[in-house]
Amino acid sequence: MPNWPLDPTPYPRDRRSIPIHLGLRDGLYVFVQNIDEIIYVLPDHPHAHPKVLGGGKPARYAGDLTVENGEIRDLTNLSGTFQFDDRVGLLGLQTH
Repeated sequence: MPNWPLDPTPYPRDRRSIPIHLGLRDGLYVFVQNIDEIIYVLPDHPHAHPKVLGGGKPARYAGDLTVENGEIRDLTNLSGTFQFDDRVGLLGLQTH
């Protein structure tokens, strides 16, 4: 079930928001899984989650992740915007 952002401001989508893919550069990212189950990432910065999809759109899941040496090393459900807390959703992301 999707969650609507707690901040209803229809922020524009950040132009750096892209679908996750092999070859993603090392770094810290926020991610949002849209209702079509596509995971988008954006370099981490304050209040970034609502700008990953933009427009106040709902998300199936959200959090942050760390890429090191081309691999995801850390994956969390930390998002002040979407407030996901079910572990099942987080584990489901690992199959994508």
